[in-house]
Amino acid sequence: MRNPWQIMVRNQAGTNSYLTILLAAALLAFSVEGATMSIFDVGKACVFSEVSGVVTYRGEPVPGATVRRIAKWQKEKQDSTTTDADGRFHFEPMYQRSAVKLIPAEFVAHQRLLIEHQGEEVLLWFTTKRSTEENSELNGKPLKFTCELTNEPRFDRNYRASIKTLCTWD
Repeated sequence: MRNPWQIMVRNQAGTNSYLTILLAAALLAFSVEGATMSIFDVGKACVFSEVSGVVTYRGEPVPGATVRRIAKWQKEKQDSTTTDADGRFHFEPMYQRSAVKLIPAEFVAHQRLLIEHQGEEVLLWFTTKRSTEENSELNGKPLKFTCELTNEPRFDRNYRASIKTLCTWD
């Protein structure tokens, strides 16, 4: 008995082929707002959006300091950079791939930005990212920070998740 869910088509050579149906289904499944998603984007989730900023201590730039970015979704992933002479730092977006993104599930990626200053590790940013989209941390705004190390940490509850930070942004 033939499986009623199985669809066969005949290609030009007259042989049975599921390829045409498979390709058509893939194009429909990966179409987003009229644009077709690359096959390489399947399962790709932004766990930490592009972030840049300037770090100061008592109003003066903090050059040569190590800034560490940590994201934890399915596994912990981290990288680091060094502030330049003006106290500036920059990270490209961080992605992870997982089959979990392909099934309906709540997305929760924990984020931290830390800086090594005067022998101590200082927390610049801590939040939970609730969407796989870039710049969802600040409801679509880019992550462009000014971080004064003498600021007291504060909680900002104006976004999808609370943010603990000593940085400011536009």
